[in-house]
Amino acid sequence: MHVFHGSHLAWCTLKLVRENGAISGDLITEFYSQNPTDFYIKDLGSVLPGLFFALASLGRNPLEYQERLDIDVYDSDKVANHVMEHMPNN
Repeated sequence: MHVFHGSHLAWCTLKLVRENGAISGDLITEFYSQNPTDFYIKDLGSVLPGLFFALASLGRNPLEYQERLDIDVYDSDKVANHVMEHMPNN
């Protein structure tokens, strides 16, 4: 949740700046209840490469975790496959 919160804050800030809005209000309310589904997909797409890299660095196959996703994130399978080169050699 911590990783998503930081990513989500960046997307919300971008949206507010583009719409000439002000960054104010209750961030907890904004984060948990007032955002459309596409914001959450953007959040997931923003953090997946880092998560896949961390998994590969720890010797875990990121493709296995990518297959567990219950939503389709554009090219996440390609990213998971690409970071496999960073897996340690046994």
